[in-house]
Amino acid sequence: MKKAILFIILSVSILLGDTRVYHQNADVIRSEPLYRTINKQIPYEECHDEEYEQKVPTYRNKHKRKSNNSIGLDTLIGVTGGVVVGNQIGKGNGKVAAKIIGGLLGGALANGMRKDESSYARSNDYYYETKNIRKCQTKYDSYEEEVHMGYKNYFLYNGKEIYKITKNPKKRIRITNTISF
Repeated sequence: MKKAILFIILSVSILLGDTRVYHQNADVIRSEPLYRTINKQIPYEECHDEEYEQKVPTYRNKHKRKSNNSIGLDTLIGVTGGVVVGNQIGKGNGKVAAKIIGGLLGGALANGMRKDESSYARSNDYYYETKNIRKCQTKYDSYEEEVHMGYKNYFLYNGKEIYKITKNPKKRIRITNTISF
């Protein structure tokens, strides 16, 4: 029952109630610029060199060849050995072919072995070499800056000083009043 009465009262007040909106202008007394302080940072790079030591293997001289002959004695011995082995294989024309192939293979093998030998061999000794590396780090310089945010426009309304923030200074402020009954 109470809910029904409450519903009827609300319905009647909505149907019979009225809202009035009217506008008036108020003169601005003064306008003050509004600033906000913000922190800004400018990045810069700070670099320095650091020394470090690197372990380096020592190479020792094994032997150096001063021969101008590109074939070399070892290649001739390889050819001879290849012919001797080829002579043991085959009969007739096959024996000649075996000698030629044996000589070529023996010479190539001996020459290849000579080229594979490096003139320097690695030893188990090491030394340390000092090197530099450049390291950089980003740092920031900070400073404060005031940024203009707008204006506080002061006016009088019902005997009280009130302000409204706007982007630009104003001469008049529009006030909206709403009355419901």
